[in-house]
Amino acid sequence: MNFKKILVIQTSFLGDTILTLPLIKSIKKSFPDAQVWSLTIPQNGDVFSGNEDISGIITYDKHGKENGVSGFIRKLKEIKQERFDVLISAHRSMRTSLLVLFSHIPLRIGFSDSAMPFVYNRIVERDLHIHEVERNLSLLNPLNIGKEKWSYDAELYCPEEAKAFCGNIFEAYGVRTELKIGINPFSIWPTKKWPKENFKALAQRIINELHGRVFIFGLERDKEEASFIKGDNERIINLAGKTKLKELFCLISQMDVFITNDSGPMHIACAYNVPTVAIFGPTVPEFGFSPWGKRCAVMERKGLRCRPCGKHGSFHCREGHFKCMLDISVDEVFVAVKRFVDENTRHSF
Repeated sequence: MNFKKILVIQTSFLGDTILTLPLIKSIKKSFPDAQVWSLTIPQNGDVFSGNEDISGIITYDKHGKENGVSGFIRKLKEIKQERFDVLISAHRSMRTSLLVLFSHIPLRIGFSDSAMPFVYNRIVERDLHIHEVERNLSLLNPLNIGKEKWSYDAELYCPEEAKAFCGNIFEAYGVRTELKIGINPFSIWPTKKWPKENFKALAQRIINELHGRVFIFGLERDKEEASFIKGDNERIINLAGKTKLKELFCLISQMDVFITNDSGPMHIACAYNVPTVAIFGPTVPEFGFSPWGKRCAVMERKGLRCRPCGKHGSFHCREGHFKCMLDISVDEVFVAVKRFVDENTRHSF
């Protein structure tokens, strides 16, 4: 097969987008002379920028200025102008399927549970019992790319200006050789958030018992909760709303341990092989979106009749008790963090 241009589509959340990186690396590895392009939403474009496996990025602001029929038509025209040979879609929505239908790209590969799967001329069964990385890689099967050619690495790239920003942050706060612990206490979905009071207590234990510095990561909308967690503690550095995506990549890559709810930043930490403690409440690792890496610990309360309650979490606990999060104690999360810290200390000698 002699393909010239291949388009990979993923216009979902940050974590989903990061989990397509092994697919892209495997495509480039198998077809080194082909151009590999990505179609993603604007806020996730930096997942691909700077990646030597990516020849071009098309951004689709489907929830913003390109929402609606006119935006769809403009995006379709842009896709057609590039004259792709192959389209591989890890995204399964109706809007994506309509793009695929009207793209007229000769070879179109997608999942069997996509909306309107008939728009694809090569369909792959989506195995719900494996990790999303492996599910995405299975989209290579119609191209006869065997598992021996699969790459499982999700590589993120930081430009020099992001590295400089990271260095400036450490200098400004006087961070040198001390232990650096990152926390991401936030999520789009309220039920996927471990209580802020728990994060505050955990941060204090890390400072008191491990003598580390704690970095809070989040978005502009998270500033109020981040301020609560920080309080007046000078050992906690509140970076909520202060980082661009590439800067976030760089800072998380420098953490000794990262503690997070089930969210996009969890996958950033795993991409850099940062020891990660992930807290799962309404969702479960069995959905295939657990931390992808060897140095990971998942904290969850098993055995709850109501769990999982949905694929993405929700705005309110349907049972009214929120046990899936409230029953995960600060003590057990701290023990997981300390175990990683102790392992790092042993390996440093």
